[in-house]
Amino acid sequence: MMLQALLSIGRLLFSDVAPNPDKTTERVTTPHQRIPYFVQERSCSYSPRQFVDIVGDNVHLDPFRDRTLRDCLVDEVIHFRRERAFGKLPHEFVIVCYSHAASSKDGTPTGIDRRLVKVERQRHYQSSDQDGYGPVPLMSAALEADLDRALFAEFIADVSRSYVRVASFRPTQGSLNIVDCAVAAHTLSQRAGRYSTLQYTCMWYARMFFESLRRLAGSPLTQPGPALKRGGMWNRVRIVTVEGRLTLDAPSADIVSMLLQAARRSRNDEDADAVRDAVEHDRNEDSNVLDPLAEVLGSIQTLRCATWDTVANATAVAHERVYREDNLREELARKNQMLQRQKAELARLTAEMDGLRAQGLDVKGGVQAA
Repeated sequence: MMLQALLSIGRLLFSDVAPNPDKTTERVTTPHQRIPYFVQERSCSYSPRQFVDIVGDNVHLDPFRDRTLRDCLVDEVIHFRRERAFGKLPHEFVIVCYSHAASSKDGTPTGIDRRLVKVERQRHYQSSDQDGYGPVPLMSAALEADLDRALFAEFIADVSRSYVRVASFRPTQGSLNIVDCAVAAHTLSQRAGRYSTLQYTCMWYARMFFESLRRLAGSPLTQPGPALKRGGMWNRVRIVTVEGRLTLDAPSADIVSMLLQAARRSRNDEDADAVRDAVEHDRNEDSNVLDPLAEVLGSIQTLRCATWDTVANATAVAHERVYREDNLREELARKNQMLQRQKAELARLTAEMDGLRAQGLDVKGGVQAA
């Protein structure tokens, strides 16, 4: 009975279908310059782990991959929230708007491609009719951070219906790029690989992702949105701070009651004890961390350096493969030039030797004639 109660709470808090990378249907226009995955003709969705892998793999052999990624510049970062409705809980995510200045082979500008990536702590698939907003169920070993998603699309309205802005910022041009987004999303998913009842909810994920990118961009000013005061809150309880700290200022009894009510469960001692234990576990876990945001930023910086090293190596490999034939032609031309110079030098020396021999014979002949 206790397990059923916890699962019921989880289903209400954290249910939904994770998007299939091949079945997203958001509108996308034809780009001026196609960059696989990031600027292309269709929308797509990946886990943060896949996001980082795509950055580093360079499977399409772009010989200028490093430059291409550095030029996918972030224009705006927006934190969104939706309040509960029809018994559902709030949900929060972040949209990163970025652009790439396209150009022809001769360097002539051809236009600017604009895209976005929606990054969120994804909900959980389950077959019942119950639905809700949040991460995933409390008691399921199969539900881990690979359900976090990065959805690439083009139009904000297509991926933020019924959501309200919490806050936004515009980084200084060139201070933030698509690689920073990939690294930050993956770092957060790794840090919270196992979802919890309250500690690592979608609200935590969204606020930490938003603030991490803002710090990476040099802490530009934040523009408040209509939902600013409600960000990180559930009912009247603030769950998480901007710095990623679990607050839970409300008494445990109130939080437990709120969870049970959300699950449409009648309160009984067994259910209440199970939920209270889960909440206290989250409190204890959070109290062991001195500065969550600082720790996350340190991990992001480490992974960012490693990712750019991977990109540099992949770029070098692609450049060598793409231009291998040209390189071979150039090498052959250099060797032919060297051979021609050597032949010319040999011909010159041969001519000199022939001249010396001819002079020697003439002198000898003259002596003999005398």
